[in-house]
Amino acid sequence: MKKFLSALTALSIIFALTTPAFANSTDNEPIDLTLNCVSVINDDIEFPLNAEMVFDENTIHFSESDCYECEYEVDKSLLQSEIILTAKNENSDFSLSLTDENAVILNRQSENGKISIDEFQFDKYYQFRLTINGDTYAGEIGAIFEAWDVIYIDFDYILINTYSDLQRANQSFAHEVENNNTYMVSDIVSSGRTIVGTPSSVNDVDFYRIYLNYPDLYNSHYANGTLDITLSSRASSINAYVIKLYILENGQLLMKDISLNATGKCRYTRYLNTYGYRDFYISVTPVSAAVDPNTEYYLNVNYTGAYTFYSQKQSKIGNLETWNTQFLDELTCIYDNYTEPFITVNNTGDTDCMSEGCAIASYAMALRNVNATITGKDFRTGFTGNLYADPFTTMLANINNNGTSLENFEENTLILSEDPCYTYRATLISNFKINGNTLYSHCYDLELSNSVDLETALDYILEHNGNYGAIVTFTNPYYGTTHYITFTGKDDSQTNLIDKYTVFDPSGTTFAHAKGLKFRNCITYTTTGASHMELDYAVAIHYFNRNSQPFTIS
Repeated sequence: MKKFLSALTALSIIFALTTPAFANSTDNEPIDLTLNCVSVINDDIEFPLNAEMVFDENTIHFSESDCYECEYEVDKSLLQSEIILTAKNENSDFSLSLTDENAVILNRQSENGKISIDEFQFDKYYQFRLTINGDTYAGEIGAIFEAWDVIYIDFDYILINTYSDLQRANQSFAHEVENNNTYMVSDIVSSGRTIVGTPSSVNDVDFYRIYLNYPDLYNSHYANGTLDITLSSRASSINAYVIKLYILENGQLLMKDISLNATGKCRYTRYLNTYGYRDFYISVTPVSAAVDPNTEYYLNVNYTGAYTFYSQKQSKIGNLETWNTQFLDELTCIYDNYTEPFITVNNTGDTDCMSEGCAIASYAMALRNVNATITGKDFRTGFTGNLYADPFTTMLANINNNGTSLENFEENTLILSEDPCYTYRATLISNFKINGNTLYSHCYDLELSNSVDLETALDYILEHNGNYGAIVTFTNPYYGTTHYITFTGKDDSQTNLIDKYTVFDPSGTTFAHAKGLKFRNCITYTTTGASHMELDYAVAIHYFNRNSQPFTIS
């Protein structure tokens, strides 16, 4: 079995500077390197601004680096640049403010529909507030290094129409914030992120909001997905809290009937959103006879329906935990005389098991897209039962482990015979089920096929495998490196194959990568060196479904 390698790289369309630079080496010989910038802002047709980054050529220096697959990296301490934001409507004026975690660092009024931002740091997200043509947008923006010579202007935003929108734009909680005693002042819950709460008294009521009213989710099946709520506690009784679920409809808060289940010190419920509600509220109320007012509880909410994105490199994008990893920094894997963290939450370097976890992340995306579950224990939430797929639970399935040996909220260690990301796809898939139904793993080996090319085989699998999609293995013929990418769909109107297929590349790390990209724009294609993959480098198509026999492709 090959080990699956991937390196952090770059994405999208180059639009900025290409400049020869000098390495800070002893002989100071010129080297032919480039510095590139890409921007997801320009690809968003709903956002009213375009972005461009301009560099001071005299500050572009490269220094020797020990990074994987490169000899040099940009010296960010010397680099000077600015982001120029321009209104798409030339007649527009706008105002913009940027805020870090401490204070407002920049307030600027535009002139002639253009503004320059030069007071920011690289690899850091800033909160922004934009007012243009009577509309207000709020979100995060950052200039992020994604490779040794590539900067990515990344952003995420919402259009603010109500006070509730404003509250969501300003807050991303890891802990409950009082006063949240009514639904009007609810704390905002991010899907997949655990919130720690403490009842302030035996009569305390804590409200949380799950808000799905994002513009890009209109007309999508995401609105009819499944809401999973898990609440666990150190309290002595499984009945220590009462959980209620509400929806907001026509300004009225309506309670939905839910069936609560209990396991250990954990209560959970699942709600199928068949009517496409987008605004949910959860109340958590302590039972006075069972709860110490100082006892913490842990609330985790997952909502799934649309295609899911998991990064092998980064679990935290901006301020959001994308797969509930705030406890995973404590998970250590010991194997073959190696001791490594499973994933390093705030570091995208190749210093953990998931640096080689492209297959784990790709399978996790495909499994989560069809709501596959594994029976086991999730020490992050304390829940025992059917666990949805994410890179952590997929890793457990891969090593045939149900997680029960790990303790809640404590330092944890997995002692293994080998790397947990060294993937056994048949074992991995066999541990997952859909509504109790068995899944089967299949592989179409392109290297053994003499008559069917990649396009024919991949088109057939995508057409016949529905939402299960496909996972394609690539091997760079010059470096021997291997990478896995999840393919979810195709556009038959495109004649160029790199524009035909929609992919979710686990090497991605930013908000934009979660939207699904053409293969042309994914990091694995746009990068250079050992991580670069062409469609011609595909060696196998992996897929799974409920059929015990593989497709007959000819």
